[in-house]
Amino acid sequence: VALLMGRLYRQAAHLARALSDGLYGASLLKAVISLMLAGLMLPKGERLLVQGRRLFTREVSRQMLADGGHIERSPQSMLEILIHLIDLREIFTAARRPHPDHLQLAIENLASAVLMLCHNDGHLAAFNDTAELDPRLIEAALRRAGGRLRSLNQLPITGFQRMECGKSVALVDCGAPPRHGLDLHAHAGTLSFEFSHDEERVIVNCGAHPWSKEWQQVQRTTAAHSTMVVDNVNSSMLL
Repeated sequence: VALLMGRLYRQAAHLARALSDGLYGASLLKAVISLMLAGLMLPKGERLLVQGRRLFTREVSRQMLADGGHIERSPQSMLEILIHLIDLREIFTAARRPHPDHLQLAIENLASAVLMLCHNDGHLAAFNDTAELDPRLIEAALRRAGGRLRSLNQLPITGFQRMECGKSVALVDCGAPPRHGLDLHAHAGTLSFEFSHDEERVIVNCGAHPWSKEWQQVQRTTAAHSTMVVDNVNSSMLL
C-alpha cells in the first residue's frame, strides 16, 4: 500500500508541475479537479489541494459562462464536466472539508444547461462533438446534481435556444464558434437544429462517432448538420 501511495503521489506531483502546459478548456478543468482529488485523498496532499483550489477558482471564472453553459459549447463536454464536479463535491463532503467557492453554483448551472439541451427521450442534442449517449447516464447525473435546477429555454451567451409547443421540441445552435484553443469539440454547425415530437427524434445532426477520428472529422463539417450549406463551404474553419 505504501508503495502504491508513493507512486500515486509522484504522479500527482508531476501533474502539479505540468499544469497547465498544453491544456485548455474542459481538459484543463478536469486535470485541475484530478489534482484537487489527489490533494484530498493522498497523505501530505495539502500543497496539491491548495494549488488545485487556486487553479479551480481561476478556471471556473474563465470557462463557466454567466448563463450556466461552458465556453466550449459542447453538450457532451458539459455533461462530463458536471459529473467530475459532482464527484469532487462528494469527496470534499466525505473528507469534511469546505467546498471550493462557486462549486455548488457551477453544478446547478451546468445541470440546468444539460437539462435544457435534452430531448424528451432523455438524449442530448448532437451539437459540437456530442455522441449518442445512454440517457440513463444523463438522468443519473442530473439526479446527483440535486440543488435547484432551472427550467431554461435559452442559453443566450453559450448560444443555444429551446422552443417547445405541446409535445414538440426544437433545439437550435445559434452561437458563434468558440475561439481557437477552445475549439477542440467545435463543429461547423452554425444555425443547425434538432426537432423531436413526444419521445421521437425527427430531425437530428450527425453527432460524433464514439471512437473513429476519421468519421469525427467528417461529422464536424456543415454538411453533417441540419442547416444550410452555401457553395459547399463550411460555415466556420475546421482546424
